[in-house]
Formats: sequence, structure tokens, C-alpha cells
Amino acid sequence: MEMEAIRYVNAPGLPAWFVSVRLLGGEPREGLLLRLWDRGVIPVTRLVERHVAPPFGQSVLAVGRTPA
Repeated sequence: MEMEAIRYVNAPGLPAWFVSVRLLGGEPREGLLLRLWDRGVIPVTRLVERHVAPPFGQSVLAVGRTPA
């Protein structure tokens, strides 16, 4: 397999997760805050990250291709 791209995604998600889960002891779960995050922050993040590769993120996106 050949790697075509590998990069971080969802940069704002990492500090948000760290504060809510690690510092405040919360648990990831469904609810109003998550719906607001998904509808407000995520679309803006996707738009920005199409043009600027973040130096860190909550996830890593890897795209590979199997040679023919």
C-alpha cells in the first residue's frame, strides 16, 4: 500500500476533549452540547482544515492506495 496523504484533523476537538474529559472528569456522551458542537464547530473546522493543515488534531486521517 502506498500512502497518499496523512494528516491531523479536528484540531479544536483535541483541546475540547482534554478539558472536558481529562481536566473536568466528564464522559463523552450524546446531548445538546455535542449537537451544538457538531452543527456549529465541525462545519467551520472542516472548511478551515481544507486550506490549512493543523499541526495537531483529535484524529489522524490517512489515505492509502493499493498499487494496481
